[in-house]
Amino acid sequence: MPSPTQLPDLGPAADLSASIAGIVTLVILALGTLAWRRLSTWIPQVVADVKMTKVQTTNSHSTNLRDDITATAEALESVAASVEHIKDSVEEMKKGMQRLDTRQSEVHEDIRETRRDLRFSTEYVRDVDKRLIEHIDEVKKGGGTDG
Repeated sequence: MPSPTQLPDLGPAADLSASIAGIVTLVILALGTLAWRRLSTWIPQVVADVKMTKVQTTNSHSTNLRDDITATAEALESVAASVEHIKDSVEEMKKGMQRLDTRQSEVHEDIRETRRDLRFSTEYVRDVDKRLIEHIDEVKKGGGTDG
């Protein structure tokens, strides 16, 4: 029967490796504990934020985000309607100003025609006056006939 081979005596090397393994295990446990503590305080904050976000995005809360967005959209629609009304009013004012401008142009043309008529009438009256004075002068000089 074969005899089992005997392992060499590792004495101090085995003790050293066992000690290193123990120290590494303790360091890993310490780091894990610190990480767990940090994670255990962070997880409830994340859960609370998720719950708050869920509450804000559902219609079960009095100040939820959907209602705020809906109210903002309705307010914007109201503003848009007001702007449209103002635009219509401005268009009406523009049309009124155009009518006034057209009427003013017509009045200016009427005044020009009246001035032309006055010039013509003035020239005609002056011409008649001149001929009448000439006729009167001739009658005075010549003692001529009327007529």
